[in-house]
Amino acid sequence: ALLYPFNLLFLVLPLAAGINFSYFAHLILLGWGMHRWALQRGFHPLAGALCGLALACSGAVWPHLYAGHLSNLCTMAWVPWILAGFERWWTDRRWSGLGAASVGIALQILAGHVQYVYLTGVAAGLQALVWTLARPETRRRALPSVSPAYAVAALLTAVQLLPGLAAAAK
Repeated sequence: ALLYPFNLLFLVLPLAAGINFSYFAHLILLGWGMHRWALQRGFHPLAGALCGLALACSGAVWPHLYAGHLSNLCTMAWVPWILAGFERWWTDRRWSGLGAASVGIALQILAGHVQYVYLTGVAAGLQALVWTLARPETRRRALPSVSPAYAVAALLTAVQLLPGLAAAAK
């Protein structure tokens, strides 16, 4: 996660303070993303806030905090932003949604936990499949948009991906 933008705070803060701030910032980012996605789907603002709080305090997140898995949390924090971006593109035909999904994927890649990038890709693919089957009007946008978004993210993060792939090949 050398090129992850949030890791710049480790240059100015002591290590313990930087780690604590990073945990806090990514929990806020995760909950805020879930809140925004819930609002985008038509939830009441209070229900959206509850969704964000529930996700940030869920069993999928909290054990990683306790165990000290910072890269897991940094990567998970972008999942609701990615899925919300895809849905914005599918429903409203806003290019900003597809761009947000690609930037979220790029930030996930830079955060350094590849398994969550893969699992988010699987979730996005399944979400696109469900949207394609359930809403025929999104058929031309849902499934065809997932792979290009991941390709754009890979191009944005090639400076970190290519040396990693070269090191893994040895």
